[in-house]
Amino acid sequence: MRMLSAAAAAVVLIVGAACSTNESVAPDPVDAPVDSAVPDLIDDSVVVPRGPVIDIETFTAGSARDRRDVHELTYADVTGAERTIVIEVRRPASNRTTSPVVVWSHGGSTGKKSPGRVGQRWGAALNQADFVFVAIAHPGRSGESRRALCTALDVESCGEFKYLLWDRLRDAQVVFDWLEEAVTAGDLFVDLDRLVYGGHSAGALAVMVMAGLESPYRSGVPMPTDARPAAFLVASPPGAEVGGFDASSMAGLDRPMLLLTGDGDTTGGTQGADRLALFDLIDADDVMLISTESKQVGHTTFDLNVQPCIRAGGSKTQCRETVRALAKTAELFLRAALGAGGLDAELLTDRVAGRLPSHMDLLSAAR
Repeated sequence: MRMLSAAAAAVVLIVGAACSTNESVAPDPVDAPVDSAVPDLIDDSVVVPRGPVIDIETFTAGSARDRRDVHELTYADVTGAERTIVIEVRRPASNRTTSPVVVWSHGGSTGKKSPGRVGQRWGAALNQADFVFVAIAHPGRSGESRRALCTALDVESCGEFKYLLWDRLRDAQVVFDWLEEAVTAGDLFVDLDRLVYGGHSAGALAVMVMAGLESPYRSGVPMPTDARPAAFLVASPPGAEVGGFDASSMAGLDRPMLLLTGDGDTTGGTQGADRLALFDLIDADDVMLISTESKQVGHTTFDLNVQPCIRAGGSKTQCRETVRALAKTAELFLRAALGAGGLDAELLTDRVAGRLPSHMDLLSAAR
């Protein structure tokens, strides 16, 4: 296996299409199966229809497994040690010409070794909207490896350093490098001018930092940023107070970004209201928020998981409509942001106005 430099990532195909890694991984709570009886994700009564219909049944049905490839990428991290990440490339059925591509980072604080369940529902939704989806499994580190990372980065308070935030960002850059190589070689048909970086929860924090958020978790260490993504999806962003953010932290956000959160998006020490407060700090024409007042729409529903919403007391109709609206609004946002004319937040808001469930709203950060 040859090494990946910071500028280019070599790839080793470890399983072909129609296969997944053999590693046995216990499912996370967010990976609980979606009700197979859920109807089409796009419903004309919920949001303005555009593009192909997204069927929520395929979120876990595996009907597109013949269009999935799993790859290992190995590169030298900042400590000089080898770091190996596993990615799964999921292609839409219509991927006969160049498609936009979404690279996705998962949440959690301990890492993952297999990408099979990463962004499972977002991948299905975006595949059916004709996006290629690349799921990254960000592995954790041993205590020794974490200490080596802190030494290499000259971090004084290693116990407080968010090492997986650093790793998510570097891993994503390596994936961007690999995509460039794959496109040049003719192995993958994607339009890298329409590259999107997205993530959920802790992955959403990485997305915002890459986009230019000045994070207080830096411990004096400049976090990796990258100019290649043209737009960003932020599902369950960090909290303003918990993260220690203020308006100056948002000054570097200068590309289209959609935040997805709500009053019920609470986990650990971060309340939904605090996540919503983060959006209030942003003053940018290209940043938008889709939010919900429903307390039943919790943290994992922003990863498009219907079941936790239902278990929290939401009706099946409400929860399914919410997931439909989240996915469809994200699609509309990306189509506008990646289009030739660029994002017109006012026009998009007008398109969606009155078509979302009553507990949801789409807002622009332009002040």
